[in-house]
Amino acid sequence: MNGNILNGLKVSSESGAIQFLLAVSRTVKAILQRKEEAMFRYLFSIVGALLFATATYGETITYVRTVSTTNFLGWGQAGFYFPQFDASGIVGPKRTDDNMQLYLPSWLEFNFNPWDLGDTTFSADKPDCFDNCSGRGVYTRGGYSYWDSFILPNGFAGLSGSVVDEQAENNTNNTVNQIYMKNGVPASFCMHIVTDNTANAHDSADSIIVRGGRPDQGSFDPNAPVPNLSFDGTTDVHTFRFDNFLPDDFIKIRLNSGTPGMAPGFGGLMFDLACDYIPNQQCGNNVCDVSLGESCESCPGDCGACIPGSTPTMDWVHHGTSPQSHYVAGSNRLLIFAAHGVDNSSHWVQGVKYGNKDMHFLEARSQDRNENATVSVWYLKEADIYSAGGTGFSVDWYHKPGDRSYESVFFTDVSQTFSFGSVDEAGCTNCYAVTCSWATTEPGHISLYAGTHERNGSTFTPLNGYTEDADLWMGSNGRATLGHKNGIGNAESAGAVFGREGAFSLVCFEVQDIPQTLPQPDSDGDGLSDALETLIGTLVNDSDTDNDGVSDYDEVNFDGDASGYNPLTDLNPFDADTDGDGADDATELSLGTDPLDSGEAPLPGDMNFDDQVDLADYLLLTRFVLGIMGAPPTPGELYAGDLNVNAQLDAGDLVILMRTVLGI
Repeated sequence: MNGNILNGLKVSSESGAIQFLLAVSRTVKAILQRKEEAMFRYLFSIVGALLFATATYGETITYVRTVSTTNFLGWGQAGFYFPQFDASGIVGPKRTDDNMQLYLPSWLEFNFNPWDLGDTTFSADKPDCFDNCSGRGVYTRGGYSYWDSFILPNGFAGLSGSVVDEQAENNTNNTVNQIYMKNGVPASFCMHIVTDNTANAHDSADSIIVRGGRPDQGSFDPNAPVPNLSFDGTTDVHTFRFDNFLPDDFIKIRLNSGTPGMAPGFGGLMFDLACDYIPNQQCGNNVCDVSLGESCESCPGDCGACIPGSTPTMDWVHHGTSPQSHYVAGSNRLLIFAAHGVDNSSHWVQGVKYGNKDMHFLEARSQDRNENATVSVWYLKEADIYSAGGTGFSVDWYHKPGDRSYESVFFTDVSQTFSFGSVDEAGCTNCYAVTCSWATTEPGHISLYAGTHERNGSTFTPLNGYTEDADLWMGSNGRATLGHKNGIGNAESAGAVFGREGAFSLVCFEVQDIPQTLPQPDSDGDGLSDALETLIGTLVNDSDTDNDGVSDYDEVNFDGDASGYNPLTDLNPFDADTDGDGADDATELSLGTDPLDSGEAPLPGDMNFDDQVDLADYLLLTRFVLGIMGAPPTPGELYAGDLNVNAQLDAGDLVILMRTVLGI
């Protein structure tokens, strides 16, 4: 390397900061002049490393808000997790994946493997506590009739459950150790934590802190607490925004009840890509606000009853003993997978993958006589189908049965809000037939069943007008059946008869079409629905109730909110002159004055707007009438001078103004 360049960097201890900067400047100049590219790259890399070393991580967690609601329609559109949902009786302690509703985005991962102690999602989720996890950390419980009831993002309704953390009774503990972020994690997303759902049995009254973690980065800990925690027995949704997180980063949730003997917990988690609106916030104001996600499904009181769309199309594949690929293009799709098994040992389906996506459990039934007859139904919605990255199924059995069969069906044009109507299961041990409960199947919906019998024999025969789509032999023993019926608004009960006595298991469910929101009647076409006008009291057949030239909509929407009438901020739709200043609302709007302020409109005859009527006003009006002003009157001058109300300034106005000035 050139020695002169190096010499430029030698600065004596007495030279000071200025000489040092000059030396650096000379060095850079020499590098550029002599095209010492290697040296330049070397210095550039040093600068880059220094910048990187001094930069702070951009990952942040921000508390957004708390909303009290038990209706989660419109929330959790990216995914959700609810433990012990709608348990039929008091249950717990149980594992964190027991009786759960799990629907996750492709960029998040929950790990429920109790033997993988280092990376499980929930703290202390050990393998020795499937039936009784008390005394060791985190578990779930539910089925308590006095806990709040939820409507989940998928439309399922039922009693809430809770994740419970004994270790955080009077101690801050990571109840959630790690929810891992995967490839595709968005630059910004929101997580909602549901609390105060257990009638004050599991409140985290001392603190809820949401944190961020990173492998091998002990100091990496962006976090945000819930401020002003309060628990009143009404379910709360706490929203946090995550920005600039990376794959392999993870979410941690730290709870503390602050009360000895009270194990804190939460009722569920939901995920969204944005936090800019509160779903269903306006439900109940008689306005169907589609921009807020309101529809006949989520807000029927405002949007009216749903009318059916077209019945979803179906595409069946009967896989036999080995799952195959199955894919159908389209929009608003729903994929159903049914697994059947017969064996003389306990067996059930622990999980199903479609491509790289975990399918979501819908319902299962296992009936025992000589052998277990098991049927298990799983599903995926459009978002997961789109991002699955594959079209094949892989099934994880607990004790894979020797005799088994798999079936799948693709639907298109299915509701993504509700998807499923009634879901039921039934079974019998020594029988020839079994049916599910009767439930009304609306027009455009499809009622389906999947059933398994432990023995071979004559074929199945569907009951109650259902069409059988499959009657399948499963090997040396057992048969499977599937069928459907299109809804017409009648009560339906799916079922089948088998020609030989045995154990019979049946799962029934209803797939729902995409309903259409009924248009709200607006008889006078003024932009306000008849329902809202009836509530306010304006005329439903007259767009301008007070005949002031300003429509009912413009008067009710004066404050920018047409969802209701506010007498303090809206124009009065029953009075042409809201502020009573003598200038009607239409005139003040044309003048640019405030129709809610009685002091803004000009006095009749006050041509110079000095709040009095005198000779100066008469002289000014005279000049307008004689045409010697050189400019036409402004709207305000026309309003003030047009005393005979003929829309012009003339001699008649002069006579009236003279009499006013003279007091005669």
